[in-house]
Amino acid sequence: MFKTNIEAAVEIARQLRLRNIGGIIVIDFIDMEEESHQKQVIAALEKAMEGDKTKASVLGFTQLGLVEMTRKKVQQGLQDSMMKVCPICEGRGRTLSEETLALRAMRAIKKEALTNEHEAMLLLLHPSVAAMLIGSGGANLAALEKETGKSIYVKGSLDQAPEDIAIAALGTKEEVERMALPVAVGDDLSLLIEEAHMTNSRDGIARVEGYVIDVEGAGGLVGRRVRAQISRVFKTYAKAKLVLTTGKTAAARAGAGAGAGEVVGADVEPDETGGTPVVVAEASRGSSAPHRGRDASSRWQDPRAPRQLRCGHSHRRGRGGGR
Repeated sequence: MFKTNIEAAVEIARQLRLRNIGGIIVIDFIDMEEESHQKQVIAALEKAMEGDKTKASVLGFTQLGLVEMTRKKVQQGLQDSMMKVCPICEGRGRTLSEETLALRAMRAIKKEALTNEHEAMLLLLHPSVAAMLIGSGGANLAALEKETGKSIYVKGSLDQAPEDIAIAALGTKEEVERMALPVAVGDDLSLLIEEAHMTNSRDGIARVEGYVIDVEGAGGLVGRRVRAQISRVFKTYAKAKLVLTTGKTAAARAGAGAGAGEVVGADVEPDETGGTPVVVAEASRGSSAPHRGRDASSRWQDPRAPRQLRCGHSHRRGRGGGR
């Protein structure tokens, strides 16, 4: 231990110069029982500091066994000159939990509901906060709607920071619903399975514009792209069933005159290089239900949307559309 402390004293002096650390410095060496060893460590530290052009003073061991010293501050340290305070936690090293952020979002939504006369609103939240606000089976969202008297639609968006809330649309229930639900029953989609369902591992979860699609039987296909048909649509998610085709069948249909850009079906297989799964074939039937999210946004959108809601705390970050 004594030898280790001697080596550490020399390295500490080097690091103080290298990082240009100044101010009151406390060093916690390995505990030494013999006083002579403590004196030798102090001597080694003082000798190592002799080559430092910046004024420094070693004060010695305290009653708690720590070494106190000072070094004059002449300019910014390496850390201060190369780094900045985290704009999310503001240097605290901790951020608010999803539960706390969801509660803040609820308060902001209630306040907004009191200031406008629109029947419905569409909100953009970070996916983790959106899931917490909606609650199990949509219970939290239903309670919020009952309290505010508004129809509230929530979409998860990775473009949103966890503490941000954006109003994407205000209007009648029909208008907002068209924007909030990007899929319709009968839609035939190519979906990337992002994760297994939290409570039913047999199913897989995909997303379309932040809207959750529960794909039955796709729990073992995480990371792969599949063809699925929307079977049921709800306010906060939709159910879909896998549409099975064979690579040969799809390829044959693709070569049989399917129109450009039209999708009939797609098989997926892992990339031979071990990378991202690739679509083997895509062709078209061409008559699936329209993509209502894009249709609705071209027909109607609140001119004020999207806009950010304040959650009662300051934001030190400026963002231009992405993180």
